[in-house]
Amino acid sequence: MTSDRGEPPARGAQRVAVLERVADAVPRLPGRRVRVAVDGIDGAGKTWFADDVARLLTRRGYAVQRLSIDDFLAPTVVRYARGRRSPEGYWLDSHDLPRFVRAVTAEPAGVPGEGAVLVADGIFLHRGELQDLWDLTIFLDVPFPVAFDRLSRRDGRPADPEARENLRYTEGQRLYLAERDPAKRANLVVDNTDFSNPTLIRRRVAGLPNVELRLAREATGLVLDGGRVAGVRTFGRQQRDEVTLDADLVLDAGGRGSRTPAWLAELGYPAVPQTEVIVTRVRDLLTNRI
Repeated sequence: MTSDRGEPPARGAQRVAVLERVADAVPRLPGRRVRVAVDGIDGAGKTWFADDVARLLTRRGYAVQRLSIDDFLAPTVVRYARGRRSPEGYWLDSHDLPRFVRAVTAEPAGVPGEGAVLVADGIFLHRGELQDLWDLTIFLDVPFPVAFDRLSRRDGRPADPEARENLRYTEGQRLYLAERDPAKRANLVVDNTDFSNPTLIRRRVAGLPNVELRLAREATGLVLDGGRVAGVRTFGRQQRDEVTLDADLVLDAGGRGSRTPAWLAELGYPAVPQTEVIVTRVRDLLTNRI
């Protein structure tokens, strides 16, 4: 269960803008082609995203080759040696890695290295055996429920990631996420929850020494200590764990969907006063003069 194929995503302005930013990040290397990897869990939209990146790079004049690790599966006897429902088998034994590495590193005949790009997609592309292959890596961040809903509509599988039929894949990918932390290793992280409106998480921000991104983690409540808010309770949508984040200051950027008023009410605080601003002129809004 590794293919992302299904209905192609709508290519709206937001998706095009993110793809342009990804293409801008592709380096030019003298002497050999550039290797780009698009990683993510099953159903993250890797194949469509990689296809769109390749298409854009071709329009920019690159000589582009596409590759998918889906085409390098290990023999059945190897894939299921640990058992047909083994998460470890899915994570460790699904692919013929030596054959994949040879395909990635082989320079195409008759194509000059400079200006050539290989765009590969697939699961587990940040594993240790492959980490030194890539010049640019993109991780598509999508919650398991969203990804498995896509897989259900495409393949007819149960939409619940915790369904018995899905546990080999769900738990195998959780092992990968826990061991390799691909979102932290990737050069670029894209929230691809909405196919048509992906969001690029800027690598420069993620690289700041005092900034840590907690992807696929949902805030579920506030922590009170001595009458003051001292942190946030969170739930990992992929790891399925609960973690408390201590903080001297908690900022909520949830906008209209903010749950902070409800959380404060649960802790016994009075209702938070709200101010409504009515914008009468678009020009005022765009120039920050409201």
